[in-house]
Amino acid sequence: MIAAVRIGTNPKGKSTIINRLMKSNYMFTSCTEPRAKYGISHMVRGSIEFIWLTEETCGESLWSEVFKDYYEREHDEERGREIVLLANLHGDALDYPDQVEFLKQFSSCFLVYLMPGHKKDELESKISPKKTIYIYIDPKKSKVLDDQINTIDTVKLEMGETLQFAGNIESIESKYIDKRRQALSHLEREVSRLSMEESSKSRNKAILKRKELNNEGLKIDKEKDKKIRKEIKELWEEVDNKSLGIEHFFRELGHIYKIFISDSDENPRIISVNGPSKQNVLTLPEYYAELLISSNTIELLDGDSISINEAWLLAICNRIDKRFPKLRVFVISILGLQSSGKSTLLNALFACKFAVSVGRCTRGLFMRLLFLEKDLSDQLDVDAFILIDTEGLGAPENMDEIESEKKDRMLATFAMGISNLTIINVLGESMNELTEILQIAIVTMARLEKVGMSPDIIMVQHVSENNIAKLSEPEQKFRNALQRALKIVKEKDDEMGSQNLECLDIIDVRIKNGKLLKLFSPFKDGATVYSPPSKKYHKDVVSLYNSIIDDCENQKEKKNFSDWYKLIKSYWDAISHENFALRFKNITEINDFIELDKQITMMKGTIDIAFLTHKELIKEKIRSVTQKNFTSKDSKVINNDQIRVECHRLIENELNKFSRFKNQSHCEQSILIRNKLSNEHQKFIDKQLEKILKMRKQFSGRKDREQEANKIWELLYNEISMSSKNDNPTIDEKINNEVIEVYKNYDSYNFPEFWRSYLDRIIPDLSQISAYEFLDKIRNLRMSSVLDQNIITSFKEKINSMLDQNLDEIDHFHNGIVRNLRGEIDKILNELSVFWKLKLKTKFKMNVHVYALLNFIIKMVKIQNQWDKENTPLGVLNQKKDEYLKMIDIRLQYVHSHISEGHIAGDFFFLLRAIQKKAINAENCDRINFLRGNTWINSSKTIRLKYFIELAEQIHDNGDLNKGVLHFSGPRENIEKWFENKVNLDERTNKGQSYKETFDTEFEDVRQKIHNCKSYEDVKIFVNNYMTQVDGIEYQMNVKDNSITENFTLFREAIEKELDAEKELNIRGNGRYRLKNELLKKPSDDNLIMKNIGCTIPCPWCGSLCWGTRGHDKDPGISRKHFTSHQPPGLNGVSYEGTNKLTVQACHNILDETGVVICKVRKKWREYKNQDHPNWIFEPHSMRVINDIMRWFFQMLHKDIANYRDLKAADESELKKNSCFYNDYNNIISVLKQEFN
Repeated sequence: MIAAVRIGTNPKGKSTIINRLMKSNYMFTSCTEPRAKYGISHMVRGSIEFIWLTEETCGESLWSEVFKDYYEREHDEERGREIVLLANLHGDALDYPDQVEFLKQFSSCFLVYLMPGHKKDELESKISPKKTIYIYIDPKKSKVLDDQINTIDTVKLEMGETLQFAGNIESIESKYIDKRRQALSHLEREVSRLSMEESSKSRNKAILKRKELNNEGLKIDKEKDKKIRKEIKELWEEVDNKSLGIEHFFRELGHIYKIFISDSDENPRIISVNGPSKQNVLTLPEYYAELLISSNTIELLDGDSISINEAWLLAICNRIDKRFPKLRVFVISILGLQSSGKSTLLNALFACKFAVSVGRCTRGLFMRLLFLEKDLSDQLDVDAFILIDTEGLGAPENMDEIESEKKDRMLATFAMGISNLTIINVLGESMNELTEILQIAIVTMARLEKVGMSPDIIMVQHVSENNIAKLSEPEQKFRNALQRALKIVKEKDDEMGSQNLECLDIIDVRIKNGKLLKLFSPFKDGATVYSPPSKKYHKDVVSLYNSIIDDCENQKEKKNFSDWYKLIKSYWDAISHENFALRFKNITEINDFIELDKQITMMKGTIDIAFLTHKELIKEKIRSVTQKNFTSKDSKVINNDQIRVECHRLIENELNKFSRFKNQSHCEQSILIRNKLSNEHQKFIDKQLEKILKMRKQFSGRKDREQEANKIWELLYNEISMSSKNDNPTIDEKINNEVIEVYKNYDSYNFPEFWRSYLDRIIPDLSQISAYEFLDKIRNLRMSSVLDQNIITSFKEKINSMLDQNLDEIDHFHNGIVRNLRGEIDKILNELSVFWKLKLKTKFKMNVHVYALLNFIIKMVKIQNQWDKENTPLGVLNQKKDEYLKMIDIRLQYVHSHISEGHIAGDFFFLLRAIQKKAINAENCDRINFLRGNTWINSSKTIRLKYFIELAEQIHDNGDLNKGVLHFSGPRENIEKWFENKVNLDERTNKGQSYKETFDTEFEDVRQKIHNCKSYEDVKIFVNNYMTQVDGIEYQMNVKDNSITENFTLFREAIEKELDAEKELNIRGNGRYRLKNELLKKPSDDNLIMKNIGCTIPCPWCGSLCWGTRGHDKDPGISRKHFTSHQPPGLNGVSYEGTNKLTVQACHNILDETGVVICKVRKKWREYKNQDHPNWIFEPHSMRVINDIMRWFFQMLHKDIANYRDLKAADESELKKNSCFYNDYNNIISVLKQEFN
């Protein structure tokens, strides 16, 4: 090998001189080649160009006068004929001692070009004078080499063993690095050669199959297409299995390092007998760092396992950081589809040696550190470029494979997210697939936490000259696609969970300025392998290089290497945990998903309203059926079974398609019971009136009538009360009786103690009750402990959910409920015990049963009271007290049936009462519609924003920190109670107007229709039909008295008189049907209103409320999982083991391998998520505004929460690290209010 070096500088440099001896005047990079007009290449200095000196490369004189004779000599058979290799070192040799030292190991001869003003002794100390030829350059002479080339003794060119990397290397300590480099180069080359030989057959088959697939793409044969893809995938798997690269060796070193570094010095688990010592292994990162510093390429991300060896990478980067503590870097990555020439482009731009080949060669991500010349470094304010080469995306054989496509999106997002500039390399006109990947990358970057990088992109498109004119449309589509991605993350940042919109500003500006695309000519001038390199391609490379230099110079914030490498692992972890954006193929799918979610929510609300309306219509039909049977002339005996069958048939016919209402027969049951009881009450009252009127014909005095009416009422009440008392115990008695029956022989604990706790009616605080025992190894004692707060929260939530689920379809108490509950409670306790490997204490389990039963009683009593009011004899009777008293009074007053019946029909308690019912329903609807008109009521997002705005203002403006502490001690109960109070506030300015208008309209309509009736039968039909339009009035006009028919006019006048009298009272303001607030329904009792708050189940770890719709956990599929904007867990009382300091890191930022301790049991965070709480999503489905306010809450409250929970406040360093420090309240609250508005 001959090494050519120079000392000093001259306009006609060494490379220019040597090129004149070669076949091509541009064989080596020089200042006279065409591209030199763009300036001196900043990357070439210090590099070495090699070329074989053969007849094909040498000029005519150099070949004929020197090397032809050399090659024609006889050589011994063992060594054969050795080819001469010329190594040309660019730059002043005095500036590059490492390169000179490297060449010294292999060179048979040095050609040293001495530029004007320099002497040969300047380099003699560094190289052997015996094998050096000095060539003095005189700028005045045109020929500088011809005279001296003949002086080269070609005998000295014999290299002997110099190409054997272990030979002729001086064995001194200072040469260890060079030895390692030589050995590595030899290993890399030999391994690559062997791998290519082993895998060439499979590789070639795969390439041919891919061509076949491309051809098949024109013919639409899905089965054949699928078969070819499978074959290609199998062939590439064969290639992978037969391929071995230098990166595989370094992966093993990384794993060895990780094992050794995790081994304890006190209790070592690794005992190395003949292997390396721990001390030797721990120095491995230093050696690897030397390779990176020396411009070697190293693996950043393992493309096979899709992972980063954190310990290994950080150790390497730490060594670089120590050597260059303030190294400023500019990171450049390249993305493109497979075999699009990414590595080739990087090599052309920066004289790198990223691996290139036909088909797939790069797996994962590789990086190279490229130090800049001082003048360029000063110009750019950057010390080095970091180049990242990525695995080819969109392999055809992996099309439509979900995991493979997701991997592409992950790699693209990661490469862009950690780079200052990403080159998008496109081969040809088609860019659809790459466009979709980049869209998702943009969305994902916006969703991740800020990392201080502002990525930029340049698209390089390689096309033939013939196709340049066709590119305007694809380019515009590409721009539009990226702009759509930017638009959606900005306009729908809450639905998308965008947190880092600022990072996309540079991309946005470049697209708008039209500086996105650079066109590249083909790499070669011609279509064959032997075609010469394209000058146009070289020109395009220089243009791109200048653009990169400009971008770097214009970069506002320069990043230190120490900051950059620390974000790599955290950013990859964030991407690995990101499962929202990355699961979509493109931006259209994301947009459709968001819109579909909104439509589903709206549809659920519409369906609920439709079913409610349908339910009311069915109830009206049932009332009509029951009334018809009770008032039928032919029915002397009421057949309840026949009515029930008819009602069931009606329900089945009407609701056959709506399984949700198949269980609504209790509507029919309720109406049937009320009608039956009303009929019995009427008979009892009629019987008592008949007795009284036999003794006294008329009661003209009001006081007398009231006394008699009260007597009849008392008799009726006592009659019903006695029969009910004998038949039906109270709800408390029913529950207590079943509790005794179920628990008295329960062997798990002492029944008397359980019964006392149960009768006390004090719900036990489970967080304060010792739950289990554990062994304190230090003191060798068994200690008792309460359950961790987050377990208690989750545990109580399970119990309450179980109660709600059991009571959801129940409308009244029945035997067996308590027994079922006991089984469900035992099941939950057993799951807790098995899951956490705890032996729960008997007393704790007893208190859990008491807790569940007392909560059950509260819920059950409310349900039962509502049922009793509508369905029990006393309940129905109490509702009708005023009605019966008035009816008795009228009949005592008028005696004659036709007059009394007219007054009763027209009285408030029947027609007027029905009118009032309609008016009340209208007022209730108006109130509900008014609430729905408040936009914030209709969205769980705005409901929570309003709540947190008010909570923040109470804390900040009023200094009420206790209010915040109380909220986070029970977020679900507090927000639901707040919402109930909010919706129950009647803020209408026109209260009662809807009631009045409806009442007046209905009144006039009824009055007119009664007046138009021509017979008693007409009145009866109208009144009975009108009564069926409202619920809760069981009056049936069915007087069997001929005097009414004979005196119809008096009967009708009695009705009209009663109506008019009440109207007059109403005008004076003291009518009996004036509106009273207690008659109105509370909006909080409206399920459709309360559903708007959404799911309020808290995260079992951080306590943040779920953002799903109400009841979504009963849906099928993925939508049943809970999701939320995870908050600092310290708000929920989660603390570090040992220190008891509140934790700050949100759930989605906790690494899978992080250890957590639950009830003294250690486990990985991954196990806690996937095994303990598979019904929760712990990924950042987040809203920026909620994240910010939660951090502010923690910043303000962590000390008070710690005091409240008997823990310790969070460290200041933790607060700063997790952005819970110095948060600007005014900025946060203004953004919250803007979002709310």
